[in-house]
Amino acid sequence: MLRVMPTVGAEVLIDHLGATEHGVVQRVDPEERALLIATEHGDVQRFVLNRATARFTAGGALTGARLRFPGAE
Repeated sequence: MLRVMPTVGAEVLIDHLGATEHGVVQRVDPEERALLIATEHGDVQRFVLNRATARFTAGGALTGARLRFPGAE
């Protein structure tokens, strides 16, 4: 799998259990390995790079919403 360096303005897909929504990276925090994502519904969600799975997940948890970067799959 190709790893993508997140950048402000990049489009993402947020995979929830049974649904996917679009979002845009609003802020990148390299020290905390976290992203703020503005969703298509106007919400702002925080995703943290999970060290065990190497994926950005809601709050860094093993379960819950996950980010995908279109074109990097």
